Order: sequence, then structure tokens, then C-alpha cells
Amino acid sequence: MAAQKYYIDNSANTDDHKIEQFVTTWLPKEQKETHDTKFWVNKVKDEIQNDFLKDKPNVTSLKADIVTFAMNKWYNLFSRFYDVAKIQGPNVSWSDVIIGVNCKGYNIMDIKENVKLHLSFVEITNVTKGRCVCIYFVLYDLLSLSFSVKSLYSLYKQLNT
Repeated sequence: MAAQKYYIDNSANTDDHKIEQFVTTWLPKEQKETHDTKFWVNKVKDEIQNDFLKDKPNVTSLKADIVTFAMNKWYNLFSRFYDVAKIQGPNVSWSDVIIGVNCKGYNIMDIKENVKLHLSFVEITNVTKGRCVCIYFVLYDLLSLSFSVKSLYSLYKQLNT
């Protein structure tokens, strides 16, 4: 990914000093601690020379690859969030929680954004609108439990489009 980002910004320029500046500012702290800067400079340079200069990838496709990777890796950052008044179900009663809808499914989180429950799209068998601003999801897990979730009407509209 570092090589892709560097190539997007600097094209085929493989100057060691320029790559070193990029690596020291762009790589996360954890990655810089595992290997020294010279290692990462060589990795980025090799990737550009061996893959990018031969294939000459389109910059737009490289940008799309980075966004797709980020969306799959950090999917909560790509979520749409909705405040939920109350969630009720067997052995479950949460109030003032948040539902995050993203490419992986639904996350029910507390106010501090700690995930209480993750539900993939296949686990939802039915979505119906209740009275005024209530939505009821019927969800089945391996134990065949069902949950009712009350939320805002805008979430219902998004689910049915």
C-alpha cells in the first residue's frame, strides 16, 4: 500500500531521499518499529521498479485499490450511524445505543463506540416498519433468537432502497 500511495503522488521517481521522506511521514509507528527506515525504502523502491514500471497501472485504479483496502480493513470508519432509543430481545435490553451500517453488515455500539453486537446482512430475515419512527428487524442467529430494534425512519428508508 505504501508503494501504491508513493506512486500516486510521485509517479516513477525512485529517488531514495524522496522515498525515505515519504516513509518516515506516512508509515504507521508500529510498522516503523518492526523494521528500520532503509528496509521500507527498499521495499517501496523494489515494488515500484518491479511492478509499477512494468505494468504502468492507472492512478485511478491504484486509488480505488487503497480505498477498497481501507473500507474492508477499517469498515467502521465507512459506516453510516443512527441513534437508537432502545433494543429489545430475549435476554437483551439496551438503550441509547448506535447502529452503524457498513459494507460488512450492522454493528450495534454503545456511546463509546464499543461494538456490542455485529450482524451480517444474511442474518436479517425481515425488516418492517412499526408505528411512526419505529423499525423492527427480525434477526436469527444460530440459536434462532429474534430481536426488535427501534430506530429512526431514515434508517428504514435506507434499508428499503
